[in-house]
Amino acid sequence: MKEIDNSFFVDFTDFYSLFLKGNSMAIRKLADIQDKYPDAYKIIDELKDNPNLIEEISEKLTSEQKDILINFILKSSMLNRKLQNLFECSADEKRKLADEIEKFGESFEPDMKKVVDKKES
Repeated sequence: MKEIDNSFFVDFTDFYSLFLKGNSMAIRKLADIQDKYPDAYKIIDELKDNPNLIEEISEKLTSEQKDILINFILKSSMLNRKLQNLFECSADEKRKLADEIEKFGESFEPDMKKVVDKKES
């Protein structure tokens, strides 16, 4: 095996550092949600063992919240499939996937603002 170039090593460790930082931020947010909403979190935790609970949860949501949830579930499952094969993707496919994930995350901001604004009025 050819010796690994130092700049490759630096870039690759930078990738993992960014990956871990992003995950740690998300995990901290999840822990905060668990502390702040323990009853609701239990339902979400049970969902992984019983997907049929999604129907029970959706009955407690407004129509706007249901739309957001359905969109989230569908897009998340689509992106998850792509993420499972991340290292097999070409560099261009990885960049496209990164753009998709970023746009997906940003797409919830206006929807959530509408739900919050509606609740406050």
